[in-house]
Amino acid sequence: MGLYTLAGCEREGGSMKPCAYNDLAREAGLDEYTASRFVAYMTARWADTEAQKCRDGYAREWIERFRCGIEYAASDSTGRAILNILDNPL
Repeated sequence: MGLYTLAGCEREGGSMKPCAYNDLAREAGLDEYTASRFVAYMTARWADTEAQKCRDGYAREWIERFRCGIEYAASDSTGRAILNILDNPL
């Protein structure tokens, strides 16, 4: 078939298919709540570099932080502000 996965992104015939945060969350088996928070956080922080963050492994690091429940501790002040908005909507 010639298809393999690279950090959640498929490569076939030499061309990289689009990669998205939700693809990685699904591949990692995050529950729906954690996956939705992960995707919302990553999109708020790095929407303009989504494919790169998926391919270079950075998004996977954040998946593990969310899986372990340490996303607040691992975030800087900007990240904590985003998490506060996600967890305490108006």
